[in-house]
Amino acid sequence: MKGALSILVAVGLIVAITLLLHSMDKPAASRQYATVKASPEQPDIRIRHVRMLKTDEFGYHKFHLSAEEVKHFLRKSTELEGLRLLVTSSEASDWIITAESGWVDASDKQILLQGEVMVHQEQEDGQEVTGITRDMIVDYTNSLAYSTSAATLLSGENMTSGTGMAIKFSTPSRIRLLSRVTATHDFN
Repeated sequence: MKGALSILVAVGLIVAITLLLHSMDKPAASRQYATVKASPEQPDIRIRHVRMLKTDEFGYHKFHLSAEEVKHFLRKSTELEGLRLLVTSSEASDWIITAESGWVDASDKQILLQGEVMVHQEQEDGQEVTGITRDMIVDYTNSLAYSTSAATLLSGENMTSGTGMAIKFSTPSRIRLLSRVTATHDFN
């Protein structure tokens, strides 16, 4: 009985080795692999609590971007949630921009800010200006930002409202309301 069992084990081992060697001789094209395709509607990368830095051609910090969550899609732009953008300049005061969400375009030259957008700058003399609007485009390349939505500027006790907002980040910095402007200025 022991002899028959050892012959059976030996034959089984020889058959297994033969099958293994035979499968290795097949060309790679005849082998089949299971593949998983990512859906364009689903993010291929998701990262939480992100901080990114964009520099100019000389290596100086130009934009600091932080977001609660970043999602990258295969055939789309990168989506940002709960974002904060710091625009720095060696010649002017920094601008802080916050938005509910946004998209970075495929060329990494613009961010489309969605939902409520708040823009804030504190001047060196202590004077502050805050702009509130919706749906703004930030153009890295030209150091501009603009919106066509209703907008309000607050500076001290003064309030100016209108439609559309344009911001020039480079020196001299400028923030403008584009049309239908009304203002309230309180004087002591």
